[in-house]
Amino acid sequence: DKDNDGSTEKGSFEITSDQRIDIPLRIEKGKTASYIVKVDGKTVAEKEVSYDDI
Repeated sequence: DKDNDGSTEKGSFEITSDQRIDIPLRIEKGKTASYIVKVDGKTVAEKEVSYDDI
């Protein structure tokens, strides 16, 4: 996103039961942002979001 180029993790959570985690992204007009969710080092979700999608 606008504030994080993805070279470092933005957050880490200890999850012991099902719960919703919001992932805030700051996207400049005309740009895209992406996120990756990993569990125990394995990618379980990955998505690119464009400004026009929101």
